[in-house]
Amino acid sequence: MAQPRPNHRHDHGTHFEYTEGLITTVINGVFGGMSDDMQFLWKAPCRGFENLEEVLMASLPRRQERNRVRVVPWLDAAPSAILLHQNVVCYIHHGGANSYFEGARAGTPQIILPQWYDTYENASRVEYLGIGIYGNKTCAPDIDATELGVAVARVTGGEEGKRLRENAEEIRKCCGKREGREMAADVVLGWLDGDMKLCMGA
Repeated sequence: MAQPRPNHRHDHGTHFEYTEGLITTVINGVFGGMSDDMQFLWKAPCRGFENLEEVLMASLPRRQERNRVRVVPWLDAAPSAILLHQNVVCYIHHGGANSYFEGARAGTPQIILPQWYDTYENASRVEYLGIGIYGNKTCAPDIDATELGVAVARVTGGEEGKRLRENAEEIRKCCGKREGREMAADVVLGWLDGDMKLCMGA
């Protein structure tokens, strides 16, 4: 993956456990939707089975396809730092709050495959804001390869993909105006000082 190509990044969270069948589904879905010039970086903590390489070989019989994907159990760099790279064109994840906000702050269009609790809300939120797609709406919490492939194609190509990128960039600009922790600190200090105007944004 040394060549500078557009990249998809996939992360289903630390607590999510993949099965052999799910690995195959995701691979088939992503490769079914992304163009030939794109690559796929996937953080997959595959606990429970040791034949990940065999699954990838079976799912991607052509060597040139295998050269376009990297699956790692963990990323040394901070996820938010990776998302800020200009080559990352799509962030596929489970819809956890950290993942959602990191994608929004980076201005990266998102595909959310919700699994539990608030992840469903965030999947609906990216569609409402026009910054991503609810990637398994017909079968959540399961994942369907065809539906995922369509979502990947929609995010990365055509007029819809362009609109999603523009909207995500606008959200990034809003998030970059001020650090959330600074605003939170002002709210807390406002409460302590009895100055409620700070809490109302005045």
